[in-house]
Amino acid sequence: MGINLKANPEEWLSQEDKLLHKDRISRLKWLVDESPSANYWIFPSGTISAYLFEEARCCYVYGQDLAAILLGISYIEHTLASLFYTSGRNDLKRANFELLLKEALKAKYIDSEEYEQLDKVRKIRNPVSHFRTQSTLFPLRPKFELP
Repeated sequence: MGINLKANPEEWLSQEDKLLHKDRISRLKWLVDESPSANYWIFPSGTISAYLFEEARCCYVYGQDLAAILLGISYIEHTLASLFYTSGRNDLKRANFELLLKEALKAKYIDSEEYEQLDKVRKIRNPVSHFRTQSTLFPLRPKFELP
């Protein structure tokens, strides 16, 4: 049973809650368990990265996988570019995500396993955020691993 898209807004949200509430709770529990315990978090690239981080988390909880990937990658890209820029690497202030990842690996901001995972997610993100012909797109629900 899916959500009736012709339902009025109240019915639509009630149906969505009935169908997806347990999944949202499960994803939220995972986020809480995996997040560091802190009273304050610092975002190196300022307010925009804080917004990207929080909205990516909300999209994840609500099962909006592609939106979570797009926003999460944007958050990481902003953070890496900011870290490099504030350390004097002005040559990377307009770098693409692929180059930022390679440089982050060299600078030991990330390890090789994190690099591989982020590069895999980058490749999922690219056909969504950049135009591709239909033949190069992945299936609507790609097989990638998110808890």
